[in-house]
Amino acid sequence: MRLKVVVLDPDKVFVKRFGEAFQYKYSDEIGLILFSDESTCLENMQELCPDVVLFDETVKIPENVIPESTAYGYLGNKPGVKEKEGIPVIFKYQNVDMIYQNIRTISSAEAEDDYLDHILADTRMVVFISAQGGCGTSAAAAAYALRRAADQKKIFYLNMEKFGNSNLYFSGEESQEAAGIQQDLSGVDAFSGYRDSSVLSENDDKALQVQLENCFKVQKYDELVIDLSGNMEPKIFKDISGCADRIVYVTDGSLSGRDKFTRFCEAVKSLEQKNSSILEKVVLMYNRFDPADCEQIVSPPVPVMGGIVRFESVSGRELAERISQIGFVGKI
Repeated sequence: MRLKVVVLDPDKVFVKRFGEAFQYKYSDEIGLILFSDESTCLENMQELCPDVVLFDETVKIPENVIPESTAYGYLGNKPGVKEKEGIPVIFKYQNVDMIYQNIRTISSAEAEDDYLDHILADTRMVVFISAQGGCGTSAAAAAYALRRAADQKKIFYLNMEKFGNSNLYFSGEESQEAAGIQQDLSGVDAFSGYRDSSVLSENDDKALQVQLENCFKVQKYDELVIDLSGNMEPKIFKDISGCADRIVYVTDGSLSGRDKFTRFCEAVKSLEQKNSSILEKVVLMYNRFDPADCEQIVSPPVPVMGGIVRFESVSGRELAERISQIGFVGKI
């Protein structure tokens, strides 16, 4: 597919050379529309409706004028910089072949996000996440899945924790329609064994899309519950959170836990783009809360769902079942 690409850079010499390089080598693949004047570019943006827009890194990107389906990024002056405030950066002075590949990557990432939205059009996505280890994020996610299944909802549980294993909480016969999916007696479906972690392969950005497509091709689910505990890779979080209906941040209220939550909120704000406020989807949940050593966060910027004390000598499925019986868990 030939891409329509808008480039805005105040350096007229660079714009001229950029256009000549692409015209010589990629005229069949890329249709360039070049601007050095910001006002003119922005005034025509909606009418042009490009596939990709590249802004010089000095330009403040006005997200409200960028068409909904348009991908965008920065043209940077320094090599090695991949992102700026969660937005991809292309080094402007590198080989034209590399720039072309980067443009294609930005475009395909946008298409993948749209496709994920399509797959989950009628499915609620709830993501459990924490920047803090050891606070029971996985147990909370599994508990929520069990609770919703008990409410007669069809649930798919996806553990995206690095080296995570759904078998800690769910087990059952393998589905006859979709290989690798086990059907727990509770009504929760999940990948068997360690198949979950395959979606994290850095060499296959489309793995998550393929996995979900295979699942949802044969079964309609009311909710997709994703456990992202310990996985704060910016790209993964940005892709998932953009599609999520609810993001449950789990903390134990310890000093380090409170500090990491504050930094999480700051990081989320830098990732927010395209008029989509990720923080508006976030709720706070306390787990393994010990009043002797932990405190509630003062004036958190997100709603608090409730708290769960530490269960001693209980783990795995039994722990998830106990948590699932707590009232507020079913109201997330």
